[in-house]
Amino acid sequence: MGQTREQIYTQQLKDLGIWEDAFAPMVKELAQIDRRRTRLQKAWAASAPPGGKPSFLDPHYALIAQAESYDVPTVGTGGGDE
Repeated sequence: MGQTREQIYTQQLKDLGIWEDAFAPMVKELAQIDRRRTRLQKAWAASAPPGGKPSFLDPHYALIAQAESYDVPTVGTGGGDE
């Protein structure tokens, strides 16, 4: 079985050399948001009429847009205006 989203995101940060243990809760939250967005996109696509496209007026679309605009909290690194 493959890696979870959380494991993939963590490994990507490690590969970049910027992983910190303090990132773990945010990575977990980001993975949960991504899973939710994926489920919403599938539900939205399934709402389409046969041979048609899903409607932007469908309630699922508003939830997808909300999930995609979610701001993950940042961790202070000392390099900004904290």
